[in-house]
Amino acid sequence: MRIATSPRFRRSVGVRGYPFSGIYLWSYEQDPADLSWYSTTVSYSTSYAVRAVDARISHELYVAGQLSSGIWILERWRITPATGEYYSSRPAATGGVGAPFTTPSTDFLIKGGTYRPPSQRQTMLSLRSELWSGLGLSTITSMAADPDGRFLLILDDQAGKVFRVKVQQSALLEALYTAAELPDLVYAIGFGVYQHTVLGRVYEVNIGNPRRTTTFTILLVDNDNDGDFDAELVYDEATYAADHVHSGYLANYQTSF
Repeated sequence: MRIATSPRFRRSVGVRGYPFSGIYLWSYEQDPADLSWYSTTVSYSTSYAVRAVDARISHELYVAGQLSSGIWILERWRITPATGEYYSSRPAATGGVGAPFTTPSTDFLIKGGTYRPPSQRQTMLSLRSELWSGLGLSTITSMAADPDGRFLLILDDQAGKVFRVKVQQSALLEALYTAAELPDLVYAIGFGVYQHTVLGRVYEVNIGNPRRTTTFTILLVDNDNDGDFDAELVYDEATYAADHVHSGYLANYQTSF
């Protein structure tokens, strides 16, 4: 999954192959002096089988997985950029959920100011902190990090639920939506996170079973970006296109900063 994009720096994150005990970061970057391009892959191991990963910025990751005992673990990883390395920077919200916030722009910088090729840099170190652990999930289909660092959304399609874990406050697993309210959550396959010209902050829940439902997507709308949702809009594909929803998006926080 792409987590950072700029003219000279791209980064993706993914889950390592079976037994899925770790993640990798792939980077493609350009030396601004001689315009050479470099591709690097860095792997990190975990004590659990990774089921999902997302990022807020290029060096702030959220990793979720399951131990052999069945316990689920959700961690935040802060990876220190090496001197000479590209990284993205966007200040997090100073308040928690409930306080409206205007998301700052994202800057792309080089640690120390001068670029160094990967062979001349030290290994990036990760600081990992556990946000939540427990047995309250059936599976993790997808995750979406709040661009402002206040919470993480978790999609569990087997249970037909969307959960929230607050990062800056008590890290409890809250069920925000269930299939009783939004029946097509059982067909959900992932999230998209956007800023819309009219609706404000929008989390798209993408629906992936056209044989079972006519629902194309569900929009979870946070008008003032305070972390609490104000409306849920259910769209079929024709209405989504007719309303030009996608053309109203100003920023896509899951693929490009």
